[in-house]
Amino acid sequence: MKVLVQLYPHGCSGRALPAPGAGLVVFRRRSAVRDGETVPGSAVKRFRGLLVGLDVSVLAFGGVVPAHAPDPVTELHVFLAAGQSNMAGWGLPVGGDRDPADPRMFQYGSKARTLRPATAPLDMHDTPPGLSPATTLAREYLKTQAGNVGVLIIPAAHSGTAFTSAANTLTWSVGSASAPEFDLSTLAVTQTRDGIAAASAAGLHVELKGILWLQGESNSSMSTSEYSTRLDELIAFFRSRLAAPTLPFVVGGMTPEGIADTPSRANVDRSHRETPARVPSSGFAPPMTGGVNVDDRIHFSRAGVEFLGKTYLAGYWAAVAAGGSTSPPGADGGGNPAAAGTAIRAAPVANPGLGQAAAPSACGLPQDGAMVGSPPRAP
Repeated sequence: MKVLVQLYPHGCSGRALPAPGAGLVVFRRRSAVRDGETVPGSAVKRFRGLLVGLDVSVLAFGGVVPAHAPDPVTELHVFLAAGQSNMAGWGLPVGGDRDPADPRMFQYGSKARTLRPATAPLDMHDTPPGLSPATTLAREYLKTQAGNVGVLIIPAAHSGTAFTSAANTLTWSVGSASAPEFDLSTLAVTQTRDGIAAASAAGLHVELKGILWLQGESNSSMSTSEYSTRLDELIAFFRSRLAAPTLPFVVGGMTPEGIADTPSRANVDRSHRETPARVPSSGFAPPMTGGVNVDDRIHFSRAGVEFLGKTYLAGYWAAVAAGGSTSPPGADGGGNPAAAGTAIRAAPVANPGLGQAAAPSACGLPQDGAMVGSPPRAP
């Protein structure tokens, strides 16, 4: 008898295991199919002990390593990434084997407004060349979460942007844009809401978890108090518009080399570092020294961005704790479902219609992140 064993942990299909013999039996959880006929569950139980030994012996004989299929992603935790170039992503080198696709990481881009896999670089408001700390934060964060949890990044940063009231200029200053297309804060809120709606329409539970901010080089002439006022207004604006009054907000530090080259940036750096003492439910992600690109002392290298991913996560948990929520997960890697900043929660749409996931994979996710009814992807 030929036996084909398929493992289905949590509903996902695994590696098929053939064995010599006649006939064909396929086992799936509580029942089996033999040459097209269903085998009762009781018969399956009688075979179970045999199959365990068969699995081990045949795998050892054939040199096949069983594949444990990942849990299907049923819940997305959302992080908005805002600021200028270092948040947009200038970490080099990038791509290839260094940045493999992660089935638990998604983005809702600034240009291609679809729910799709997170790429490196991300689809920011501009077109950055490298790795973003939003990506490295997401990778670190997922290490602390259950297997069914994914991260949805809302990439909304734009290189060279500032707090400014100049006409016809992109700005993060609340209420100062000369036209809607220059209002980065409002555009980021809209993108976040649309991303949450798209994920919910795809049948996923969605929770807004935090905002990642990295900006300041373009405001080097500001005093500490002036920059703090602008930043605090932005934080309040985001929390109000996203209906999350304690939404964790984590500020990343600029490169130490860039601050040394432009001493006035120390004023902005001071504001960044003082944010947790000034704004409830906020944190600070300190940078490393030496983590800059070759011949570029302003932008973080890949090493610098990977370091920031770890400190952003630490800053995030500090912001969560400051908001009165439960402490970070322990060594067991469990999630933190009571984390702050989940005022926006979206349950999956019962009958998603055109937003329904198309051509689900073996683990229940759309293949390559495509959604029926979504706008075509940007080339």
